Amino acid sequence: MNPTGTTNLTENPAYVYTDGDVYQIPQTDTVEGAATGASFSGLGVDNQPHQVLLNKTKVLRVNQLADEGNISTLLAFKALFSGTLGANEAGSIFKIPFLDSAHGLIQLILQTGQYVYNGTGTDAAAFVNWPFSFPNAFGNALAIPVRAPGNTGNDGNDWDIKYVAGSGSTSGATFVFDRIGSSSGAMYAFNWWAYGY
Repeated sequence: MNPTGTTNLTENPAYVYTDGDVYQIPQTDTVEGAATGASFSGLGVDNQPHQVLLNKTKVLRVNQLADEGNISTLLAFKALFSGTLGANEAGSIFKIPFLDSAHGLIQLILQTGQYVYNGTGTDAAAFVNWPFSFPNAFGNALAIPVRAPGNTGNDGNDWDIKYVAGSGSTSGATFVFDRIGSSSGAMYAFNWWAYGY
């Protein structure tokens, strides 16, 4: 009375997935189980298809687990992309993940905004508080001057804006309105960018 055996088929870890290697048992084959000297290296005709299908299933399962792990990693990486785009001149922040050669996987954080000064006089310093503090370190900053809305003519009011090297921190930085010449018109505003991680 079947079954008379006590051995289960086990996956062959050296199996390489191959198409067309499952034996089709023809009607003329006799029943043949596993035994010394049996066909298919002792498996027997009846066991060969089961063994190959077991091997294939194992390969698929190993690949499935690897794929699930890779997908989880990609989803976690995707979640590191985030940001807030401010309307008009409002503050904006963009977080971009990348593999840094010194720090490993980090989020590069880019921030931008507008500082309105609209003051007259000579050179003046302005401290900008970043809308979002950098969680680890501040990198660098830059700025460009902005004219007042509608001011498109040559008014002779020349000035520049400069980031003060070394003044930056995770919370803010100092910029200087740099008057050019003797004009006394209002120095309006500047757009700034800063990065860190």
